[in-house]
Amino acid sequence: MTDEIFGLMSDLKKSGKIRGWGVSIAKVEEGMRAIEGGAEVIQLVYNVLEQDIGNVILPIAQKENIGIIARVPLASGWLTGKYGAGTVFQKDDHRSVRYPAASAGEMAAKVAELDFLLDEAGSLAEASLRFVLSHPAVSTVIPGAKNRDQVRQNVVASGKVLSESSLSRISKMF
Repeated sequence: MTDEIFGLMSDLKKSGKIRGWGVSIAKVEEGMRAIEGGAEVIQLVYNVLEQDIGNVILPIAQKENIGIIARVPLASGWLTGKYGAGTVFQKDDHRSVRYPAASAGEMAAKVAELDFLLDEAGSLAEASLRFVLSHPAVSTVIPGAKNRDQVRQNVVASGKVLSESSLSRISKMF
């Protein structure tokens, strides 16, 4: 992202050709640069297991009134509870790079630590979406779904947040 791009986006908005603009980031530095460059929306990975970028960017975005789109809120399926220590993703599955077989046991152990969330949510997926929606800077979330049942399950989390005690417990864990 360069000043030239940010200037172009600003000019397009001023001329009425666009109403707003945003960027998708993978690193804190990219988010900070986007904020400095005038981005109005930032899309980033944010979930119970991957909070690092969000922990830096979300408070600033909230202060600056920048919209946040949270992607990968279910950690590519890990936070649905359907994967375990023996999970091996096929080589043509993007998750094989992000979550190699060698780390499956570690991921499964982290997910197992979240069982307490079932005390206030109907499923781990619902609790995970509620976690993301609990942050006041988050404008929307992209949970993804492959079928109608998954869409219905995702909708259950809409408009709900986790309890302060669960949020506090999660912050101490990860």
